[in-house]
Amino acid sequence: MFHKSWVRNSVAFAAVLILIAIGTLFYLNAVSVANHRRIEDYRQQVGAISAVDLWEKSIEQRDPKLFESHDVSFISVQFIQDQEKEDAFSITTAQLEELRAILRESPGVQVPEIVDFNTLRFANLQQLRSIIIACCQSQEKSTGTETGTEIGTATGTAMKEQQERWLIGVELAESLTAGGLIRDEQMRLSLLKSLLERGLDLLESDDPDFLENGAAILAQVSSPEDEITRVLQIETLMAMELEEWQSASLLTSSLELRWYLDNQIPLSLDPSRETLQTLSVHDPPLYLLMGGFVHPVYVYLVEESNQLGARLRAVRCAFEATAAQLRGVEWTPPTGVELLPSTAGGAARIHVTGSSGLTDVDLPR
Repeated sequence: MFHKSWVRNSVAFAAVLILIAIGTLFYLNAVSVANHRRIEDYRQQVGAISAVDLWEKSIEQRDPKLFESHDVSFISVQFIQDQEKEDAFSITTAQLEELRAILRESPGVQVPEIVDFNTLRFANLQQLRSIIIACCQSQEKSTGTETGTEIGTATGTAMKEQQERWLIGVELAESLTAGGLIRDEQMRLSLLKSLLERGLDLLESDDPDFLENGAAILAQVSSPEDEITRVLQIETLMAMELEEWQSASLLTSSLELRWYLDNQIPLSLDPSRETLQTLSVHDPPLYLLMGGFVHPVYVYLVEESNQLGARLRAVRCAFEATAAQLRGVEWTPPTGVELLPSTAGGAARIHVTGSSGLTDVDLPR
C-alpha cells in the first residue's frame, strides 16, 4: 500500500499536520504559562492580589489631605424627591449646607464585596449631577426665582452666597465620586470640569479670604492623573480575575489574554501620552472574542485626565496668585508651573509645564 504515491503523500501530510498541532499546543501552553507569570508579577508590582484588595488599599492609603470618599447613598431618596420640580431641580444654599453637614457625618465609602464590570457606586446619577450643577448657580437661578443678578453686578451678600455654593459643590463632588471605577471617574471628571469653569468666573472676586479658601479646597481634590492610574490598575486586576479567561478554549484564552496584558499592563502602570504613543491603539485582532470587551479604549479618558489635571493645577495656582496680588505680596509659582507675563495688553497667564496651552488660566487684570 505504501508503494502508492498518493498513500505516501497522505501519510506525510497527516504527519505534518500532527507535528503542527503538537507544536501549536506547546506554543499555546508556553503563552499560557507566560501569561500567568506576568499576572503574578503584576500583582506584586501593584501590591495587591485582587481588585477588591487594591480598592481597599487605595482607601486605606488615601492621602489624608484629600477629601474623604463617601457613599452617595447617604442622600435619602426623599431629600432628592423634595427638590425635584417637574424638569428642574431646586435647592437652596441652606439645604446645600445641610447636605454638606450630613455628608461629613456619614461613614466613609465601603468597597463592594464583588468588583466586576457591573459594579456601579452611584444610585442616583442624574440627581447627583443636578445637585452639583445647582452648586454652580446662584440660589435664585437654582430655585427658579432668578432676579437677574450676575457675577459682575452681584451684591456683596449674593456674591458670598455664590462663592459658598461653589465651595460646597467642590466638596460634594469630590467626596461622592472619587475612589470608584472607570464610570465613576468619568462622572468625577465631568463634574470637576464644570466646577473648574465656574471657579474661573469666581476668580474675579476681590475677597482674598475666599480665594485662599478656594485654593485650599482645590488642593483637597485628588489629581486626575493619580485617579486614572488607580482606576486602571483596579480594572486590570478585575479583568485578570474574569472566569471567561479560564472557561474559554486554550487557543482563545491564551492569545486574548496575552494581547490584553501587552496593552493594559504598560498603560495601567504609566497612563501617560508617551505610553499611549508606544501602544497599539488599533482595533483588537479578529481572533479576539472577549478582548474587545475587557479592553475598552482608554485613550480618550487618559488624555482627558492629563488635560484636566493640568487645568486643576492651573486654576488652583490662579486662586493663590490672585489672592497674593490682592494682599500686595509676591507669589512664587511652584515647581512645574510658570507665570507667563502679559503680552500686547493681555492678562498674565498660569501655565503648567508640559501641558497644552488650552489648560492655561488668565489672571484677572
